[in-house]
Amino acid sequence: MSLTQWLQTGSVKTRTPVTPGLPDPADCNSTHDVLIVQTANDAVDTVVSAPSRKRKRGDYNNYDDETRAKIARYAVDNGVARASRKFTSDLGRKVSETTIRSMRDTYVKLKKKERYGDHITITKSFAKSLLRCMGFVKRKGTKAVKHLPNDFDEIHQEYITKINNVREKHNIPDTLIINWDQTGCQLVPGGDWTMEKEGTQQISISGLNDKRQITLLLAVSMSGDLLPPQLIYPGKTDRCLPKGVDFPSTWDVSCTEHHWSNEDTMIQFVNTFLYFFI
Repeated sequence: MSLTQWLQTGSVKTRTPVTPGLPDPADCNSTHDVLIVQTANDAVDTVVSAPSRKRKRGDYNNYDDETRAKIARYAVDNGVARASRKFTSDLGRKVSETTIRSMRDTYVKLKKKERYGDHITITKSFAKSLLRCMGFVKRKGTKAVKHLPNDFDEIHQEYITKINNVREKHNIPDTLIINWDQTGCQLVPGGDWTMEKEGTQQISISGLNDKRQITLLLAVSMSGDLLPPQLIYPGKTDRCLPKGVDFPSTWDVSCTEHHWSNEDTMIQFVNTFLYFFI
């Protein structure tokens, strides 16, 4: 009963609740409580007795394990679509491709499990124990050691012999046998060691991450004479050279775009030093 009906009639008709567990309006002490309980009961009964809107599920076919395995094996070998047509005809009822695909995936998963074993969880303690049994320990990585060829001694002797033959043939003195090489030099020299108070946890080293370099060419003669060096700075013009540095006049200070030695710098070194040295 609605509130409007109660106001018009002045009375409330009570009914025993249909849904189990609801309070009985007849047990109320006042008309106001009767109205509230009866209205609430009517609303609950309406909801409970209303037909369900949930769509009825279709009929599902049940297959035994043998049939499932047979369908799955056929699907693996011939494909899902062909398996659906075959077993729909053989069983006399619709066997959808979705059902066959699910059977096939389950079958393949079980076969992999039988062949390779089930998934295992490797804990940290198990991994450490296994590595320890295998003789592995934690080590810091190192650079690969350079290996000399098996015939290194023969190659070395052949090289020395060729030099001696040319030297004797042309009567070249020791002062004119010159060896040189280029090497990269850090603009800010540094290392991994420094001085710090005992017990300090974080040790910072200034300039450790400064990777700027120049190329240094050093040459020495067989007689022991050290030739003036060549310094190559990175840059395209002389403006890249350090300011306020008074290099010795005998040094060759130049620049290239990436401070690398090239044909031009070598020709410059020969013309500047070797020509006059010879």
